[in-house]
Amino acid sequence: MFDEFAAQEQRDQLAGALLGNNSKYAEVNGLINKEGWTPIPLRDYQGYSENVEELPPLSVQALNAANPVLQPSGNGGGNLSLGTAGFDAGDLVVLVPTPLAATIFSGNSFDTTDPDIQQALNELETATLDEIETDLPEPVEILPEQNPLLAINKTVLSVDPVGDGLANQVGDVINYQITVTNSGNQTLNNVLVTDPLTGLSETIPSLAPGESQVFTTSYTLTQNDIDTNGGGDGTIDNTAIGDSDETDPAGSSTSTTIPQNPLLAINKTVLSVDPVGDGLANQV
Repeated sequence: MFDEFAAQEQRDQLAGALLGNNSKYAEVNGLINKEGWTPIPLRDYQGYSENVEELPPLSVQALNAANPVLQPSGNGGGNLSLGTAGFDAGDLVVLVPTPLAATIFSGNSFDTTDPDIQQALNELETATLDEIETDLPEPVEILPEQNPLLAINKTVLSVDPVGDGLANQVGDVINYQITVTNSGNQTLNNVLVTDPLTGLSETIPSLAPGESQVFTTSYTLTQNDIDTNGGGDGTIDNTAIGDSDETDPAGSSTSTTIPQNPLLAINKTVLSVDPVGDGLANQV
């Protein structure tokens, strides 16, 4: 009797040798593992038919690796073959009923009195594609992975541009630029851009992947900013925040130095000398 373990091993070896790491390997392997049928090298099939016992002739059909199917050969009877375009005859395989495969592998003649052999020969002659093909799983639609990503970048455009370029006096203006960019692969909706320090609050209804939008805003220095040394660290710190329906909030910050210059001036003058006398400091 044909060793079923050997048959499975033979199937696995042929599948691996024929298909390698082809992305369709799993589907094609399902075909050549059809219960009751075994793939054998076309060269072995032809050699057995020529030298041991005649088998139905084969007209090998190539298997398109991108769309694996078993194709009927000859008259559409039992001559079913599996192959890959670009392979020679030694690399192609043909499916035959397992009892026949066992005999072909052994090199012995068929025992035509064996009911299994008789049935196998009949199946080889009469099988149709529908009877041999294994149902393939429904194709799985692979959707691109969504990667929503919002980037925000805040920069200082200028400081006191009409003065000395320093944030050192009340009324000096710091000008900012905020750029928000959709850095992911998914459209972002209701993109909210806020700058608590300057009071900016803008909403972008929709931002497509790769698209950017720029905002400008400004802050005017106060006496409290100078007196507190920017809250104690010597800088005006400012953070802009971007958010959307699809992403978590993202922020970008800048710092502008406040150069404190504490300076006390004193001036003393003589108001008068002996204002009720002669205007001179000449008597005790």
